[in-house]
Amino acid sequence: MASKASIAQSCVQGITTAYSKYFELTGGLALGWAPESFIQTEIAAALFEDRAVPYVSLESCVYETLDFARKKSSGRPPSIRKGRFDIVGWTKAGAPSVIVEVKKAWRTIAINADAERLRKFLKQKGTTRLGLISVYSSAASDDLLRKRMGDLARISKTRLAALQISEELNDPDGKKWFWCAACFEVPVK
Repeated sequence: MASKASIAQSCVQGITTAYSKYFELTGGLALGWAPESFIQTEIAAALFEDRAVPYVSLESCVYETLDFARKKSSGRPPSIRKGRFDIVGWTKAGAPSVIVEVKKAWRTIAINADAERLRKFLKQKGTTRLGLISVYSSAASDDLLRKRMGDLARISKTRLAALQISEELNDPDGKKWFWCAACFEVPVK
């Protein structure tokens, strides 16, 4: 498996690629208009193409991911067994090693639930060693984006692992704006 930093950078690169492709496909719409699944696909492709992980899957069932990670628990299944993970990175041996959740974040609480869910999953001690949340956002200034990303990290108790902010852009009305791609690491305490 690649380093945490290179995996986070691949996630950011995936968002950047998604932005460019969506802008071209739509004749000028920003990535905020795209469904998160469009962003997920480009992040998964970047993780694979950059060789950050040997294999990736999209919308993987949490229960099955737990099973593959050999994180079987006795008694009633914990609530984290429900739902799906946006992206799972797999080892050559077929074990999950990285989980990536994807969000479009306009508010400072946008990633809290995902961070807590990943933290619970990672605490179960298995093959999964890294939980990341990849974020797309836009704002009227780059300073506002930096503040928003810092607030997201602080409030969700995550660590900003990679950040890329666009050059200044102008919308058709002449208003300036910026967009960013960020990746947050979910530490386990």
